[in-house]
Amino acid sequence: MSETTTQRPQRPRDRPRTEPTHPGRPWRPAPDHDPAAGFEHMYRANIDAVTAYFARRSTDPQTVADLTADTFVEAITSYTTFDPRRGTARAWLFGIARRVFAKHCESDARRRERAVRLAGRRELAASTRSRSRPRPCRRTTPCWSPSASTAAFSTSPWC
Repeated sequence: MSETTTQRPQRPRDRPRTEPTHPGRPWRPAPDHDPAAGFEHMYRANIDAVTAYFARRSTDPQTVADLTADTFVEAITSYTTFDPRRGTARAWLFGIARRVFAKHCESDARRRERAVRLAGRRELAASTRSRSRPRPCRRTTPCWSPSASTAAFSTSPWC
């Protein structure tokens, strides 16, 4: 009885690479390559996935739409730098989406901090409330106090 050994086929990650991942010369599209058509194809193929990415992170539909639009604006402005040898278009878009969402979170946190800082003053303790009442006026001349109908001098002891 002869023993036969069968080798399992190599998986893609086990196969030796025949060419470097990042060769020395930059990637150039084919001369007949239309960037607008390429971006449109990438947009149509990934718009639902990018929208779902933001929908899982935000409950506001307007924010989801804004973040999705910001992602594709960033993508269209840097589309010429996209190199398909470095990764898929989907991974490239999700990298942009991650940065757009991080920027949104940072600006939202700054906005909330400003709102808390500018929201008002803290409530005074009961012991300081008694000292915050107006004091009697110690002036010897009447104080100027404009009223709604006419401007007149105030004779009130509290000015």
